Amino acid sequence: IQISQEQEAKKEDVQEAKSILIQEAREQQIAVNETHVDDVIRKGLESLNINEQELSAQLNDAGVTYKQYREEVKSQLMISELINKNVDLSNIKVSDEEVEAYLKDNALEIADFFEEPEALDALKSKIKLILLEKKQTEAIAEFQRALTLDPNNIPASYH
Repeated sequence: IQISQEQEAKKEDVQEAKSILIQEAREQQIAVNETHVDDVIRKGLESLNINEQELSAQLNDAGVTYKQYREEVKSQLMISELINKNVDLSNIKVSDEEVEAYLKDNALEIADFFEEPEALDALKSKIKLILLEKKQTEAIAEFQRALTLDPNNIPASYH
């Protein structure tokens, strides 16, 4: 499989961002215990309906050892805890006006598509969730940018 230079550069950028986040997690003394890693892996196995041997075989086919996979899970848990500690996602809200603007910007004329109020409400609820996830992702990305620009000078709003 050929990997383009652009894909390789993106992979390097992701790896660099991950390293910065892991370093910051360590500086903030965020640690993940092995039992938590075991629980996450066990739940993953259950959701995929496979056992540890099957997982190891799949990882081996992908050129990844079980130990590397375990370290990746641990790193992701550390990053997740770092973000949860530093980025307050609970204050991010989506207003009804933002939902209406989304509908309008995406040329969705309500009257043309929905005669039933329940269907319209369901659509608006789904759009609200999408916009909320987008805002949360943007907040996390902003935190990552702040760390990348100057890891020693994280804005107070992230503490």
